[in-house]
Amino acid sequence: MSKFTHAVLAASIAFTAGVSPAAAGNMIVQDGVQSADLTPAQSVYTVELKEMSGGSNLNAANVQVLTDKVTFRASGMLVCEKITGIRPNAPLGADIGFGAFNPTFGDAGVVHKAEFDIGVKYYNNSQNEWVNDPAAVQNWEVPLNSLKNAGKPDYEFDALKIFNAEMQKFIDNGGTKLDFLKQDRVIEVERFLSIYTGCRKLNGQLEVTKLGYGTDVEPITMKIKYKGNPNLLEPAIVAVTPGGNNQVNAGYQPLKITYAAITPYAPSYVGKCPANLKFRVQIKGQGKGHVKFRVHGKSDESWLTENLTQIYESGPRIFNAPEGGTDTNFFYEVPFSGQDVLNKTINHQFRLAITWKDEKADTYETHYQTFATKDWKRRCTPQVSVGIGGQPGGVSFDNGQGGQGGNNAGGLTIQAQPVAPSLKKVAPSAAQRGEEKPARAAPARMETAPAERAPTRAAPARQTEPAPMLQIAPRAAEPAPARSTR
Repeated sequence: MSKFTHAVLAASIAFTAGVSPAAAGNMIVQDGVQSADLTPAQSVYTVELKEMSGGSNLNAANVQVLTDKVTFRASGMLVCEKITGIRPNAPLGADIGFGAFNPTFGDAGVVHKAEFDIGVKYYNNSQNEWVNDPAAVQNWEVPLNSLKNAGKPDYEFDALKIFNAEMQKFIDNGGTKLDFLKQDRVIEVERFLSIYTGCRKLNGQLEVTKLGYGTDVEPITMKIKYKGNPNLLEPAIVAVTPGGNNQVNAGYQPLKITYAAITPYAPSYVGKCPANLKFRVQIKGQGKGHVKFRVHGKSDESWLTENLTQIYESGPRIFNAPEGGTDTNFFYEVPFSGQDVLNKTINHQFRLAITWKDEKADTYETHYQTFATKDWKRRCTPQVSVGIGGQPGGVSFDNGQGGQGGNNAGGLTIQAQPVAPSLKKVAPSAAQRGEEKPARAAPARMETAPAERAPTRAAPARQTEPAPMLQIAPRAAEPAPARSTR
């Protein structure tokens, strides 16, 4: 992975979890933690989908998810700093999560989590020796439905939602629903496993004096394997002959638009501006051909404008009434109009105009015709810069929340865009840290199936950030040593 990709990944994780890009990365540790390391023992996980109708009627197509659970396999290793002059720097427990933990914001970017038995290495001052408990590979079984969380779209995994989104892209690029559902397909998306753990520094009374946390975020591939139905056919076009005593004839019908609607995915929007928001356009009628549409809009800031501003113009879209007409999306960028409109509700009005071309015609209709309007509200909120631990600069985040393996012969593989990222690990030398460091023990690893073997890991990087004011009770405290008499 290039340095540029690492940087983009870091920024994406940081934005979703509410932390600054400078604080995000593959591994993040605080004082007291030398390293927190997660090693996926398997890097690719497969979920199966199938068209279940078994017939030839496209309108009766029924795509279902066949996989009900996923078993993730990974090992982890925590190394605590060597602390002198006080009681041992003992390890805390650990959690594993589907998503991206962060030591400051915890599980803000995690969809599902569970306890995780991590390997540990720490220095026991009372016995004057290092304690080393090697890592072992563990299986984490998760119901597939537990990985859905619409509130965390960059980290959730909803196989059917991803499949339908890929089908819509295929249709938007000139394909058809029939072609998409007939053929076997493989869709791959990048998601993340991560750990959250830490070390506690103890005083002479076995009381916790300071906590340090560490996380490690590692990418995995979620593969959606779809089994198509090659028997699917377009349903016959049936027309009722006027005045024919219910006589039914199949044949050509001229293209006619009878219904259209524009619908925002967020009924209203409250959050940072500018923002790129998605709207849905539905067009129905009879016949076949192509349609194009335009969206015009105005707001409280421009109600006196006679001619609404055009905010979107589509390219040609295939229209087939028996397949449901046209259902597509467009994006509207909410502008930032200045500080004077922050926290003010702005009313918008959108108009949807359509032109079309029948399957037997050579040109589109001369004029766009308005078919639908939609009123919509939005409110831009300020972005707040918060200093962590009283330090200048601090962590910047947005306080506004928006309204929203096997054989594949003959199939088609679609590689979806990765969602979020991991920084390259660069470990500082012990001399730079001003103390002598013991050699780190290599974690034990289990061999995976030859087809899906975990990649070789690079040396972990260490980033340091101040510990948050969190108090977590230790899972096990080390007993105090007997005091010597002098």
